Amino acid sequence: LLGMPPGDAWRLAGPYSDKTLVRNVVMGIMAHKMGHLSAAPKLCHLFLNDAYRGVYVLMEQRTRGRNRIDVSEVSTDDASGGYILNMTGERWLPGVTSAYPPFRGSDELVKYQFFYPPAEEMSEAQTTYINDFMQNFERAVKDGDMALAFNTYINLSSFVDYFILNEAAKNINAYRSRAVLYKDRDAVDGRLCIDPLPDFEDAVGNVDYYDGWDISGWALDYLTTAQEAKKDTLQPPFWWPVLREQSEFKKGVYKRWNALYDNLFSEEAVAVMLDSLYAVLTNERDLNFDIWNVIGQNIEPNDYVGDTYDDDFDNMLLWLLDRLDWMNAEIASYKTGVDRKTAQPLDFSLQQNYPNPFNPATRISYDLRQSGFVTLDIYNLRGEQVAGLISAQQSAGHYTVDWDAAGFPSGVYFYVLQNGSQRMIRRMLLLR
Repeated sequence: LLGMPPGDAWRLAGPYSDKTLVRNVVMGIMAHKMGHLSAAPKLCHLFLNDAYRGVYVLMEQRTRGRNRIDVSEVSTDDASGGYILNMTGERWLPGVTSAYPPFRGSDELVKYQFFYPPAEEMSEAQTTYINDFMQNFERAVKDGDMALAFNTYINLSSFVDYFILNEAAKNINAYRSRAVLYKDRDAVDGRLCIDPLPDFEDAVGNVDYYDGWDISGWALDYLTTAQEAKKDTLQPPFWWPVLREQSEFKKGVYKRWNALYDNLFSEEAVAVMLDSLYAVLTNERDLNFDIWNVIGQNIEPNDYVGDTYDDDFDNMLLWLLDRLDWMNAEIASYKTGVDRKTAQPLDFSLQQNYPNPFNPATRISYDLRQSGFVTLDIYNLRGEQVAGLISAQQSAGHYTVDWDAAGFPSGVYFYVLQNGSQRMIRRMLLLR
């Protein structure tokens, strides 16, 4: 659909309370360029039975699949994966119930609902496995054994990216509802990952509660300390504020933020992206607002209400630029104890290439926990090796390598990093 990677599940979001029409698109573009969505959301006109219904946002539905959440198909031969768990307020649905309250005295427990495989299709062995895995992960955090949590139970870089993306939007729903956790088989990478939240309509300064309108302050801090938020029935799991305070997490945030702030989150990049979206909607938005007459009206949960579309758009643009500036200043303090040249990498990891999609050159970054013989190769969809970028002995550390794909046809490619028995694979898209 509209040039997006194939899939059998899609979502159309009507940005009714978002009068800029683009909050989901902006944050979706960022998630895509960070390597967490197969494609950025698309603006489109919706016609229902030949009747025009306005401007909508077409997005991937986050389901299991090669172009969605790419975990292994469930198998009776290997109960270790793959699994997808939803975090919503629907506690009556089958799932894993946390053994620990979100905060002392809380009357509610967080529940991770079964999404894939569906509860009715799970075997007893699978149900037992994922319950034990989540409880062991939470117990490790509760006992303060963060080395065990990081090395065995969670993919730290995934949670770092999730924190950065959702704090950039100050998304007050990111930690307590709508989040998606997933786990692949142990033979692939059995650590828990967190999927980017696809809903940013009530974010980027568009909310009038829980300080969502304020460019300063961490959304996670507010949700776990403010008495107003603690009265809510939806709470972040207890491990989020614990994770947030770990030096390993802060080092990861500092390192990743600096890589992103130089390009994707820079003021110039954000302004150019928003200017292009504004230009696309120059005439199109009038058609939408002829159907939905919301300009100048307070549509819950709006904080700011402009008299014109330009007022709302400019307010959102300035809010986002100011928010990123605030985060940049705050994350600078995370540098304590971090020497970007000599610090040991947090884990064996392979980052998403940037830019992606690309034409014709892209950059690949990776971390080595230990020295060894390293290979980094490029494969096409048929599994044929088409390029070899690295084949050498390397010491532990952080590395980057560029690939110039001039002369290669458009399409999906895989890049594979191997260091001894450790192996990671990611996809990238060359578009001419």
